Amino acid sequence: TALHTGVTTGLGIYFNRNLWQWKPSDIALFAITSLVGAMLVAGFAGQLARRFDKKKLAVGLIFVLIVSGDIHFILRLSDSWLGTSLFPENGPQFGSLWWFLMIHALLKSCIGTMAFILIASMNADIVEDSQKTTGRRSEGLFFAGPHLMEKCITGFGYIAKGAMLSAVGVGVGVTGIEMLEATERLAAAVIVLGFVLPLTSLYFITKYEITKDSHEHNLSDLGYEPADENDQDSITR
Repeated sequence: TALHTGVTTGLGIYFNRNLWQWKPSDIALFAITSLVGAMLVAGFAGQLARRFDKKKLAVGLIFVLIVSGDIHFILRLSDSWLGTSLFPENGPQFGSLWWFLMIHALLKSCIGTMAFILIASMNADIVEDSQKTTGRRSEGLFFAGPHLMEKCITGFGYIAKGAMLSAVGVGVGVTGIEMLEATERLAAAVIVLGFVLPLTSLYFITKYEITKDSHEHNLSDLGYEPADENDQDSITR
């Protein structure tokens, strides 16, 4: 997932300018609505984690994110390469395409935020599982280690992004129809990466074995008392 983030971050400028033919001001509301949506759904993460199995919920959300994350590219390339009419044509701000992509960005942000909050919570549960096995609490290791790896892998993704842009033909001096075709090839590459890399991450997440019951048993065996619902609600808020 970190590699996918590194490779794809910053590519929006090419798609907005060449594929959708928008100026930055045309999509200024996208970031605002996505941020507000992410903040709102974050408040429900604690309630969902207590009601449902975190692993199953996270896997389901990530799978939905994988399937729907690049649907706009898939539909546009289908229209361009296969001659279908599945996607709105380019148009002005607040037109059909604008609303489709704004809602898509909002839903993607909400689902992604919820999924990664659950993943972080699952990672936190490993602390007690490890303590029960080793007799030591290692919060620093379990939180700092993955973040360090994430930063390194994301950085590698930034380097790989330059090679990918060159491979699809996006470069200085490329304009007009050549730039459009290069951007479509870039979208195709993003689609492939959007399936392969997150699915690889999803496979490893499915190997996570700590359940709600096993975590509560770990807390009990270690002599910790789970917070009551009122305390958990206050923490969530």
